[in-house]
Amino acid sequence: MLGWCRLVIRAGLVPVLVSYLLIAGVLTGILELSGARITLPAAAIVGGIGWLGTFHVPLTVRGLPLSVLPGLPLLLMMVVTARRANRRLAELRIPAGQGAWRVIAVLAVSHGIFGLVAGFVTQGGEVRAVPATAFGVCALVTAVSAAVGVARQAGWWDALLFRLDEYVWPGLVAGTLGLAAVVCAGSAAVLLGLSLSFVEGREVFAAAGGDLGSGLGLFALSVGYLPNAISAAASFLAGPGIRLGGYIAGPFGVAAEPVPAVPLLTALPEQAQRWFPVCFLLPILCGLIVGWCTRGADPVPQHRIKMVAVAAGVVATGMFLAASLSGGRLGAATFDPVLLPAGTAALTWFGWIFFPAAVVTWMFGSRDAAQPPAAGVLDDLPEDMEDEEVDESEEAEEAELTAEDEEPEAEAEEDPEPELPQPATGEHDAAEVAEPVEKID
Repeated sequence: MLGWCRLVIRAGLVPVLVSYLLIAGVLTGILELSGARITLPAAAIVGGIGWLGTFHVPLTVRGLPLSVLPGLPLLLMMVVTARRANRRLAELRIPAGQGAWRVIAVLAVSHGIFGLVAGFVTQGGEVRAVPATAFGVCALVTAVSAAVGVARQAGWWDALLFRLDEYVWPGLVAGTLGLAAVVCAGSAAVLLGLSLSFVEGREVFAAAGGDLGSGLGLFALSVGYLPNAISAAASFLAGPGIRLGGYIAGPFGVAAEPVPAVPLLTALPEQAQRWFPVCFLLPILCGLIVGWCTRGADPVPQHRIKMVAVAAGVVATGMFLAASLSGGRLGAATFDPVLLPAGTAALTWFGWIFFPAAVVTWMFGSRDAAQPPAAGVLDDLPEDMEDEEVDESEEAEEAELTAEDEEPEAEAEEDPEPELPQPATGEHDAAEVAEPVEKID
């Protein structure tokens, strides 16, 4: 019982309160710097709203839906939760397989209950959340993060790999590298867009009022939505494009409409350019990287193709999740909805990864590993070699039989049996018997 109480306090209550106070302090500080006067109850409510937004709990602002929430706080929260779960599992004095479920349950329930409370607190304000939805989303995100954190220590990861085919693990590794390449490609596209629109971004900062609080708020907003922008750029590079209300952009065309005055959104192109189709080189490069990573994983080309398929599936799954979490509702004005076609983006990225990687791994793959002799090769050997092999096998069998025969003889020499008296035979023995008979006569 004492162990459970210690686990609930250290893994449940303390992380929730620390994260809540940190978020409330940051948001309150930004609002204070912008000139707003925040009371303690208002700061508590702002912290609860920010905490729910960190977990991507859908909100309503004055009755309008808001589900396009920043991705960077969510990623940071998941990483911290995974590390905390791993650390708390190591502190338990019970088998890791049993303790893992306790850690996951404590973390998920504690975060879910706090989300439920925060949802009830927001019911009287302009920004609200459904309490049941808040409980479910917070508990689910925390449970997934904690499970990832304890998977290796609890042995789940090794058990999963043991059940999978031998080509799955290289495919997972290559898929992880492919995801990293996709993130780099999306980041490069965002950086290029921000560089080309540097003047517009500076004007947005200037139009915000010029005070420290407003500038810091816009900067924090842009940094928080940076993963969303990278996901949108990846969708743009793959072909499906993005949609922000009436604004639609893709490699083959742009339908420009007004967008919110956020510095990060100045990276969106205002009109189509002739060089936009060149962007397809980045997805092709990502596929070539995956193929190059799997070219030496197996001497059989068919196995390498399976690895490439697994890697492409990993990239497609990651893109589907990223696009799903990056889009959503943004009120009911001209900026709604923010749409990244998750299914289409996942399918296109699967193709961009699979086909270039399959070509590379098939053409440049390793075939140096030793292969079993083909059928009929042994029949073509010279007769002398066959006779030598037969003689060697016969000599080996004779040596084994000789060794088996010598072992009983050695045992007999070590333990000799006692000699028994033998009956008298021969001339000498007969004389000895006859001599006493003559004396009697």
